[in-house]
Amino acid sequence: MKQSISLIFIILFSFSFILAQEVKGEGDIFMENNPDYNFSSQVETNEASATNQQSTIINSETYIVDHLFTKLAFEEIKIKARNEKKSYFIDFTADWCAPCKMMDKTTFRDYHVVEYTKENYYAVQLDMTDFDAIEMQAMYNIASLPTILFFDYEGNLIGRTTGLQTGTLFLQKLKEINTFF
Repeated sequence: MKQSISLIFIILFSFSFILAQEVKGEGDIFMENNPDYNFSSQVETNEASATNQQSTIINSETYIVDHLFTKLAFEEIKIKARNEKKSYFIDFTADWCAPCKMMDKTTFRDYHVVEYTKENYYAVQLDMTDFDAIEMQAMYNIASLPTILFFDYEGNLIGRTTGLQTGTLFLQKLKEINTFF
């Protein structure tokens, strides 16, 4: 009985969080951590605000999830990582995974996460319905989502994290793994 109540509470909390994020909009960027964003220059009228916002957000495209994760094939990333001696991570996700969607809307849009990742890692996002992801799921014993696997430039598994991560916690994990490897 307690487990059922706890599960219902978690589900309701997840949905309320998702709905709260939807208010921000699909293409919004978490600029509150961005030192280049000028909050004081926002104006009241819609037309002026839209024009002003375009001029105050520095390279906003770089902070959208699609731009954090590479579009290169996984095999190409492995070769590129080896040549450049750069670590990489794989985010396993799915359309039906609520925590995965929350991370897409928060963690992977955090200014510090994006900047640190671009400087130190290649980031790959694989949908669990993709053939490569299904094969890797079995190979690396991925039992729940979201799961993120970290690899060194030689392709050795050097870390993993499972479950919802805030931007702060994920950045800490990125730095921790980068320090040791």
